[in-house]
Amino acid sequence: MFKSFNMRFNIKLKIILTLISTFLILLIAFIAFTYISNKKDEYLKLVQKEELNGTMRSIMLLKTDQLRRLTTDYSCFDWMTHFVDAPNKSEAIANITPVTTYDLSFMQIYNLAKKQVYIDYSTPITGEVQIPPKVFDDLYKYRYIEFFMSSPYGPLQVVGSTIHPSTDLDKKTNPKGYLFVAKLWDSTYIKGIQNLINCRVSIFRAKQIPSQRISDTSYIPLLSQNYKVLYYLVLHKENSYINRINNLNQMFGWLIIVISVLIIAITLATYNKLVLKPLKIITYTLNTDSPENLIELGVRSDEFGKISRLIMEFFHQRKTLVEKLMEINFSNEQMESLNQELFSQTDELQAIADNLQIANTAISEKNEEIQKHREAIEYQNKEITESITYAKVIQDAVLSVPESFNNIFPEHFIFYQARNILSGDFYWIKEHNNKIYIAGADCTGHSLAGALLSMMGISFLNDILVQGGNMSAATILNKLRDYLVETLHQKGEFGEAHNGMDVVLCVIDPATNTLEYSGANNPLYIVAKNNETGLHELKSIKGEAMPVGIYVRNESFSNHTINLSIGDTIYITTDGFMDQFGGPLNKKYNSRRFKNLLLENSQKSMADQLDQITSEFNNWKGDNTQTDDVLIFCIRYYPVFQID
Repeated sequence: MFKSFNMRFNIKLKIILTLISTFLILLIAFIAFTYISNKKDEYLKLVQKEELNGTMRSIMLLKTDQLRRLTTDYSCFDWMTHFVDAPNKSEAIANITPVTTYDLSFMQIYNLAKKQVYIDYSTPITGEVQIPPKVFDDLYKYRYIEFFMSSPYGPLQVVGSTIHPSTDLDKKTNPKGYLFVAKLWDSTYIKGIQNLINCRVSIFRAKQIPSQRISDTSYIPLLSQNYKVLYYLVLHKENSYINRINNLNQMFGWLIIVISVLIIAITLATYNKLVLKPLKIITYTLNTDSPENLIELGVRSDEFGKISRLIMEFFHQRKTLVEKLMEINFSNEQMESLNQELFSQTDELQAIADNLQIANTAISEKNEEIQKHREAIEYQNKEITESITYAKVIQDAVLSVPESFNNIFPEHFIFYQARNILSGDFYWIKEHNNKIYIAGADCTGHSLAGALLSMMGISFLNDILVQGGNMSAATILNKLRDYLVETLHQKGEFGEAHNGMDVVLCVIDPATNTLEYSGANNPLYIVAKNNETGLHELKSIKGEAMPVGIYVRNESFSNHTINLSIGDTIYITTDGFMDQFGGPLNKKYNSRRFKNLLLENSQKSMADQLDQITSEFNNWKGDNTQTDDVLIFCIRYYPVFQID
């Protein structure tokens, strides 16, 4: 009995100490809460003050920037550099906008000798306001200056700039004169600032500000050209919002104390009923080893119910454990037999491990053999790539533009982009019998196969032209087809490879301003000015719907003659640009969008057109693989001289 009493006494003491500790913690929390609230009040005032300062400085920068832009515009005005040397009143009236238009207080212009040559002011400012002499020396040194001046009507914000010609926007040469503009910070101006930042704004002279300043008020100095404080801009905003927060914090703190006292009282009142009796039952059960006394207490859902259920579970597990120990003693013999069986299985596993080791050795040897083959393949790939790259150098040399063409048609560009290293597209330019022969072709295949066909095409075109005579574009295409069919032994039989070319071939005669065109599958585009509407239009001249090579149709190519005008833009292209997949829906660029691109950029310079077309192609392609080789040959028909 004494032991039980001692246990209850210890629990009571612990619970009372716990309640007292809880009360002290709550009291400390209340004091900390009050202290943090006061600090938060100070911080909010400081943040509000910093926000007001930042807002006001931003507004001052904006106002100063308006004056700065005006001085920049006028100070690099070519007429102004002449005016400061030879002032003329009528010229000033015609060229200088009155200060009232820009809501300024005055504008003053001085020559390099610091003599005033022009002044304009608005009320109440008069012409008696003079710029201090030291300002001119600082302005000559720094090219730009801003400061405040005193006046009977309040602060004057002055911005000055040196005067230079428009060719010296960076103001690196010696100045021609000095320009000053100013704005009076009167009551109307201050009221506008006050409405912007939603607080009370006042201006005081520096000597009017007391040494002991108000904590929640901001003081922004306005400096003279000597960096002396002339005025203070005083900002003050009511803190009713912060006061309301403090009152709510105090009410919340007292509420915490009241609730804590109520909790302690209720806890003490219910202690005897909910704690002592369950503890007495649990103590008796443990002393007498009789778990049946805990059945009634175990149905409760509180912590004592959980403890009771755990104690009953303990007694049950102890009984079960005794039974298990008896079973374990009975099964020791069975475990011995199982150990012997495991030993035999271990021997089998060791044999399997030895076999795996042999297999791993064989795999390692095989991997070494595979690595040797891989290195051989990589070496062959390197050799092939170097050969193809050198072939690219040869192809680029063959595709070079003749110097005579550059002399006759200096305005041209070529957008040439291979899908792989070598290209199946090619262009060909020759001067013969006072005419310019130009071709753009798309050969079957890409890379090496296409490049071989392109070299054959260039060689055949050179041979055809060497034969002499004034051959038409259609005649050249017909001969090119004959050469290709004969060289490739094409007979049109079933299963035969249909290698060929899609070609645009033009013959330009500068003497008659005419162009002959013949095409295989690909059209010719010309942008010319419509004399009736005055607008530029894109004409598409279609060729024959068959390639240069063996085909189901084997008709002669047609010849088209077009009269050219100075300034016409000629485009010889393949279908690679139009067939490129990309854009937001990953579709082909298509001919309609391509023709719009040519028309929209046709009147730009050749360099700008090339930049725009290159950018458009790369943006449209995005991360996609290039679909085909691309060729765009553009000529502005504006020959420098006639061919003799």
